[in-house]
Amino acid sequence: MEHVVIVEVGPRDGLQSEPVVLPTEAKVELIGRLVDAGARRVEVGSFAHPGRPIAPGARCRAVPSRPPSCRMAASAPDRVGCASSIQERWASKRRGLAAS
Repeated sequence: MEHVVIVEVGPRDGLQSEPVVLPTEAKVELIGRLVDAGARRVEVGSFAHPGRPIAPGARCRAVPSRPPSCRMAASAPDRVGCASSIQERWASKRRGLAAS
């Protein structure tokens, strides 16, 4: 392996377990701070739980100070989520695989 890619998943996975849904503006601020701290790959939301949105689509991608080298992604773990991410024009989608 020639390199390692670190993906910050806090805005999606870390906030998912919070008892209160944070306002989008707070999520965008968190994402902006992560980018300012050097994160270049950030998973900002999920298309998995329509009843409890983790990060509303394009608004969380719109971090004002984002450098061109920074990529935002959204988790799309199933066909419905993948279709939604395509509809919102997400170029970067992440799918996980769980095995037991």
